[in-house]
Parts: sequence; structure tokens; C-alpha cells
Amino acid sequence: MAVEVGKLALIKNADGYDEVAARLKPSAEALWDLPTNTIVEVLDDWTEVGYLKHKGFIKSKNLPNVALAVWGSSIDVKDSYPGNLETCMRRHAEQDATKGNVLCYVPNGVGQVQFRERWIEFKWKKHRGFVKARHIQPAPAGAEAGTMPPVARGAAAAPAKRGIAAVLGGRGGVVPEAKKPRVGAEGGASSSAEPAPAPAKDSAEGAGAEAAKEAGGASAAAAATEAGAA
Repeated sequence: MAVEVGKLALIKNADGYDEVAARLKPSAEALWDLPTNTIVEVLDDWTEVGYLKHKGFIKSKNLPNVALAVWGSSIDVKDSYPGNLETCMRRHAEQDATKGNVLCYVPNGVGQVQFRERWIEFKWKKHRGFVKARHIQPAPAGAEAGTMPPVARGAAAAPAKRGIAAVLGGRGGVVPEAKKPRVGAEGGASSSAEPAPAPAKDSAEGAGAEAAKEAGGASAAAAATEAGAA
């Protein structure tokens, strides 16, 4: 089931990882990771395509069979506005129809463009970005934007983590600095490190036991003296 523009959606990594790469725009490098189960608002739905010598973006609503497309496959074009015989292909995935962003107009027809990738433009709290469409699905009933529903108990562990969801307030947190080996005079790892002292708790317990032993001995001696006097 596809997500709808203007509705809430659930981030869910299709490959089983804990996070999904988010970008400021599809052509940019991933700048942060969204934790799986994050609720976002869908702003728009774009498909990256090739047409003749052009490479750009068409809104997914103008590509009837895009949901079945795989990389390199030909997909149909049919503008969603009744009566339009062609649809706009943009240089960037932006609601900008100025000359600088419009690459060309693609005629309606079967197999007109070649599929590259489908992207969902989203909003999370005050942040906007893009994720690949296969990592997002309709939000469950009662979901609220900017939240993360609890993960069901007993869920299978993800195969690995892509990164730390710290930039957008994710669950990753701060990674502690790795411990470094002690270095000797010649730069090698030292093998003569002194053992750590025993914990204070153990020392206190030992002292208490010793004191109890001495107190018990003193009491026994006093009892013997009184018995002799009697």
C-alpha cells in the first residue's frame, strides 16, 4: 500500500536495519539517519527517471505503474490532470516550474521513461528531506507526527546498524571513546602494567571480618577468667 501526500507515514527499513538514510535532496549524500518506526509527514512523491538524453524527476502520480517498476525498467506516463497530453520533467525534485528547473515535457504513452528510483519528500518536526520510497509505509491508526511508536517485543534483531541517529535526536546517543593500550618507552604496548587495587568494598568487608574475629577472641578470654575466679 502506497503512502499518500499530505498524510502521515511510518519509516521502516525494507532491509531490516535500524535506521534509514535521509537526504536534503535525492542527489545529495545521506546526512543523517532516521530511526525505524519514526512517524513523518509526506510532503510529495517523486520518481527519478531517464528520458532520451535527460535525467530528472517526474511526480509519481503521473506514472501509473511506478509501484511495479524496478531499476532500468520502462514505465508509462499519463499526466494526472484530465486533458493534459504531456507531463513535466524537472531537473530537481522541487515544486519549481521555472525555466531553470524544467527539463522537458514528456508525452503520455506506454514505456516512455526509464525508472531509476522513487523518493518520498517528508517533514519530521522542523526538518525536511527525502528517503527512498521502499523504506516508508502508511502510518498506523492513531499515529502522531514526530513520534516513534514502541518496537514490539520479541522482534528479530536487525542485521546491522547503518549509523547513529544522533543528528535528529535519534536513539544512538554518544559512542564512548575506545580504550587505548598503554604504551611503553619504545612505543609498544606495556606488559608490566600494575594490577588494579582491590575495590574498597572488599577492603571494608575484610577489615570488618578481622575486627569481629578480634572481638570474639577477647570475649572468650574474659569468660575463661571469670570461670577460673569462680
